[in-house]
Amino acid sequence: MGLRVPEDVAVVGVDNDELFCEMCDPPLSSVSVPWETIGRAMGARMHALLEGAALPASLPVVRPAEVVVRRSSDSYATRDEAVLCACRHIQTHAHEGCSMATVARMANVSRRAMERRFRRELGMSPRRMIERVRLRTAMHLLRITTLSVDQVAERSGFPSNARLFSVFRRTMGMTPRAYRIACHAQG
Repeated sequence: MGLRVPEDVAVVGVDNDELFCEMCDPPLSSVSVPWETIGRAMGARMHALLEGAALPASLPVVRPAEVVVRRSSDSYATRDEAVLCACRHIQTHAHEGCSMATVARMANVSRRAMERRFRRELGMSPRRMIERVRLRTAMHLLRITTLSVDQVAERSGFPSNARLFSVFRRTMGMTPRAYRIACHAQG
């Protein structure tokens, strides 16, 4: 059809088979299915049926674990090439402590021009986007690892543990630790 991925259309798969997803060109974003949670729910249902329980009218609903974002859906609703370049740089380097000055330099515009273009095109500042990408990384690490909150802050690019707590509370309405507990309680 002549469409470019992800520039013209974003593509997201399902099952998150890492080998398959990484072999695609571009690498395929995918919904991660919580197979263990589904297995436990079905095992409990089977056990109840074997114990004589009636067959329920509907199946339980199990929420997907997360969308693992890769290049196939790494697109932004803008045609501004400088903003697109900056967004890609932020997506790739936010966890390394990238700065707004670096982002502007990579997009070949001044810092002030980058801020104006970001606000016009995306309704937020580059600093806010950096923060959002770092937060998404922190949330992912809290869900899938046992790293300490200090380690999560460091690996996701936050300048300090206090900054992670501040952003987490403001955005999620809870602490990173409470978020981790809630995620593990879901399965």
